[in-house]
Formats: sequence, structure tokens, C-alpha cells
Amino acid sequence: MTTVPFRFPLIPILLFLAILAGNVSAAEETGKQSIAILPFTVNATKDISYLQAGIRNMLASRLAADTGLSITDLSQVDQQAKTIGDTKQQNQLIQLGNALQTDYLLSGTITAIGQSLSLDAKLYPVKDPAKPVESFYASAPTEDDIIAAVDSLAWDIAEKSFGKQRPVPKYPQQAQMPATAGMPMQGMQPPALPTGEPQGDPAYRTAHPDRQFMGNYQGGGGSPILYPTAITSAFGFTKTQNFDYAMQGFDTGDIDGDGKQDVVIASKDKIYAYHLTDNRLVPFGELEISGRNKIISLDLADLNGNGKAEIYVTSVDWITPNSMGVEWQGKGFDYLFKNERWYVRTMYIPGPGKTLIGQKGEINEAFARGIYQLRVTNNILQQEEKLSVPDSLNLYDFSLADLDGDGKTEVIALDEYDKMKVLQTSGKQLWESDESFGGSLTYVGGENPTAKSDKNNPETSVKERIYIHSRILIQDVNNDNQPDIVLNKNLSTASRVLKNMKNYPSGEIHALAWNGIGLTDLWRTRKIDGYVASYQLDRDPGNKDLATLFVGIITNTGWLDIFSASDSTVLMYPLDLRKAESQDQNVQQGYQYMGK
Repeated sequence: MTTVPFRFPLIPILLFLAILAGNVSAAEETGKQSIAILPFTVNATKDISYLQAGIRNMLASRLAADTGLSITDLSQVDQQAKTIGDTKQQNQLIQLGNALQTDYLLSGTITAIGQSLSLDAKLYPVKDPAKPVESFYASAPTEDDIIAAVDSLAWDIAEKSFGKQRPVPKYPQQAQMPATAGMPMQGMQPPALPTGEPQGDPAYRTAHPDRQFMGNYQGGGGSPILYPTAITSAFGFTKTQNFDYAMQGFDTGDIDGDGKQDVVIASKDKIYAYHLTDNRLVPFGELEISGRNKIISLDLADLNGNGKAEIYVTSVDWITPNSMGVEWQGKGFDYLFKNERWYVRTMYIPGPGKTLIGQKGEINEAFARGIYQLRVTNNILQQEEKLSVPDSLNLYDFSLADLDGDGKTEVIALDEYDKMKVLQTSGKQLWESDESFGGSLTYVGGENPTAKSDKNNPETSVKERIYIHSRILIQDVNNDNQPDIVLNKNLSTASRVLKNMKNYPSGEIHALAWNGIGLTDLWRTRKIDGYVASYQLDRDPGNKDLATLFVGIITNTGWLDIFSASDSTVLMYPLDLRKAESQDQNVQQGYQYMGK
């Protein structure tokens, strides 16, 4: 007979700890260093406001006990915070800390993705501004695990910033399968928990910042990757820390030549280079875009063959493109070219391979006719062979592949209504999807920011926005030696009807294969809470059956422009790319259990 452990309801515990934290806050003692804790910002598509106050009060209680700090009265913090408004500027937060006469100020974010929650916090040294701002991160697979996540976050702060010693785990490590509704999936192994993590009932287990950040298990699901014929052994996804900027572009590649994949992310006007260490992105390089330009695309590729991936970026000032290529040189970036009036991107072309391609703009149009292969000569872009693609397509609408292995190239494209098409290079249509794919908030055109409204001169008034599609990846994702398609599907009906009003609160990633008459699903992720801004699939160089799907999302969007949004993160899905017929039978049984 299996004994089911009794679990206290989460909400009463939160309320109890809120009262306890209030008592701790009131018990300030003279001579102690103090910390002011701001209300954590919530990024979620569902209402989790009931967690916001509880997490803050729990954290206050934990920090008081673990560090010996005096907690500045929370109501006093709230009242004083109203004077600076909604801001994330460091100087204003330090100003707030000085007004509160506190030694430290802590701000943070609660992000909900499916059932999972993550906590991102920053500690600001108010009295000693020479000290660096420190970042902390913890995660909880479900709300039941939030107490352990807060405990982990508090001990991380106590250890790193105040030299306190985390208690030695009382119980030995035991691997446990996260609870799911319905029958378990045989043959799937749970993610290994970090060594030294105390075990027991999951609601009270101490979390670790680098532990697996599990996917959405709602609706009786196991893996967040669904397969029409099989499910791989990938059980969940990990998540990086949050970033306080809106992701415009994202790619992976070895930019410093050390043999390890790096991650490069573009915000509206900056390029950030990161080393990937476990599930954290550690910054090591940064480059700012000058002027009014906003970044619309970013690609990595080692086109010059020196073992380091170059970074190719396109920014735009309304309808005027401005592109650059840079390469990491140990301590900073060197320009391969800059200020070129080209839209640029890298693309795999059957035959030549990975190539830099580009398209010019026109005076009164965003895109001129003609897409060309480009070569960098003496820091200048040189136009070479024109691509054989329909003139109706712009640079970001398509990818190229020989889908059926007949030696002829097909064009895989998204139209202005986000319908996917497979075309011959002559423009003849071979197939069109019934459903919509893609979905983007990035655009060129729209209202000219430098022109006043002039009814007599339409060239200076509002123009229609041209939305820039996310990349269409060409990968063999089932090892059948045929190219497959990987792309996003941001979910929204209204956004595909309203031309200049877009909102994508959630999305998915799909992999599709050509079956001779059309594209059909190989697999897709479960719904991702957040706008899918960019993605990449990296093969494991040591094992062709393994890969990682990187998905960059913006966690807090609404009916607004992506360039004014904030808070991004990266999800990482481990994938097994074996052919469906080689999958274990019990995995297929798990798929049948999921009702597919």
C-alpha cells in the first residue's frame, strides 16, 4: 500500500508567513544593517497576484532569519516607492534606498510559464555604490514548490552577499519523478537533481538555482514536446535568468573560438554576448547601436572560416536599413563592415552552403526588388549573384531547401497573412497551409517618427507596417537525410486580422517534414506562455541524435509595440532526434495516453 504524504495547502501557509514577516519587519533593531524589499513584478498570462505579497513576505522572513538583516517596513517601502513610479533605473532605485535610509534594496520579478514559476532578483548596495549589483535566480516546477524556491533564493543571497553558511542537507539525495496527472510514462527518466539537494515532500524541498525548470504538465501531459508518432526522451526545459530588455533577435554560435556555443541577444539598440554556463547566461561582451535605429534581425555564422562565428545585424530607421558585421577579438568587437544600406541575414543555400544575403531599401519603400548574395571586401559589402526567388518576397520571408531530394530547390515562405507556402523558384505554388504560422511584433515602416502629419503629402504620413518574420530553420530533425522545417507559431486570432495592432500572449515551436504533397507535423512544443521572439536549434557535435532547441521569449506583452516591452528569457529544450520508428514502444504508449 502506497502512503501519500500529507501536504499543507499553499495559500494558508503564505498567509501565515505574511503575518510572521510583518512581525519580523516590525522588530527592527538598532545597529543592524537593513534591507528594503520592493514588490516583485509579475509576468504572467494568468492571475497570480495572490502569490505576489506572499512571496515578498516569505522572502522578508527568510532574509531576516538567514542574514540577520533588519527588514524595512514593507508599507513604508510601498509608500516611498510611489514617489519614483514604475522604474528599473539603478540610480532611481539607489535614490529610493537612500530615502528609506536602508543599506540594501532588493527588487525582483515573478515569471509564470505554464505551471512553472521563476524568481529573478537584484540586490542594490545603497550605502556603498562602488559595490556591484548582484543578480539571483530560483525556480519552482509548480506553485507547490514555491516555498522551496523562496528558501533557495534567500540562502543564495545570504551566502553570496553576506557570507552566511547554508545548512548542510539533512537527507541524502533521492531521485523523484515530478507528479503528473494520470498514469506515468514508462521509460522516461526524471531529470537529475543537483548533488546535495535535500529531498522529501516536493513542497518543502530546497530548490537550487540550476535545477531543471520543468515544462507545463497541465492537461495530462508529460513532455512539453508532442510527437504525432512518438515522444522523445526530452522531459522538460531549462530556463535562463530573466533580462530587463525586450529581445529583438537571438542566435547561438561559438563567437570566441573556444569550442563552446555562445548566445548573442539583441535588444532594441544593443548586442549582448553571453557564455552559456549550465542554465545561466554570463555576459562577456556588449555593443550599442547609435542613432534612432532599432534592431530587427541578428544572425551568427562563421562565413570567413576562422573558427569564430561573426555577428550580422540589421537595424532600421523607419524604412532605411543600416547593417553591420562584427567579430569578437578577445576584449571587444571589431567591425567587418558597418553603416551599410542593406538588410542582411545569413541563409543556407543548397549548393553554396551558408551565405550572407541582402536586400536594399528604396526612398519611399522598405524593400527594393532583388535579393543578392553578398561578399565582404575591404570592409564593404559587394553585391554578387541574385537569388532565384519570387520578387514578391522580401529577405525575411523565406528559406531555401531541396525538400524532396530531386536536386531542385524549393522556397519555403510565409506570406503577409502568416500562411506557409512551398514554392518553386519560378513562383509556382506547390502547397499552402490551412493554419497560420510565424507571427511577429517586429516591423519596419509604420508612422514616420520624424515627419509631421500632412494630409497633402502622403509620403510623410502614416505608412503600413511590414512585419519581419522570424527565421524559418532548415534542419534534419529526424535523421532521415531529408531537410525539415522548424519555425514558430505565435498564437493570436485578432493579430492576424488587425494589421497594425499585434498581441501574441503565447506561442509554440513546430517541426514539419515534406511528405510528397505538403508539410506535416513531426513534433511541436506545448504552448509557451509568452511571445516567441526568436529561436535556434543546435545539434550536438558529438552525437547526431541529440540537440538543443533554444527559444527566446518576451514574458510580458500586451497590445503594445515590442520595442517598448520588457523582460525576456531563454528556454532550452533537450531533444532526441532519432527516427520515430526507433523510439521505444512505451514512449508511444505514453503518447496514446495523452489522447493524441
